[in-house]
Amino acid sequence: MRDCPDRNRLIKEWHQAVQDFSKAVSRLRVSHRDAGRFADQYQATELARLRAEDAHMKLQLHRADHEC
Repeated sequence: MRDCPDRNRLIKEWHQAVQDFSKAVSRLRVSHRDAGRFADQYQATELARLRAEDAHMKLQLHRADHEC
């Protein structure tokens, strides 16, 4: 498989998005006793999840389009 800078960049972005999602889930777990904080953190966690899904989709589309 040839080295593709765009693919490598997308992989790094996806990896970072997954790490951010993981951290958001960890913060959500500790905020469960405070309803207001939980609601805010839940929203932040959902946003992080969507970013991770988006980054993964971009990587998949790139790999399909460029066969790399």
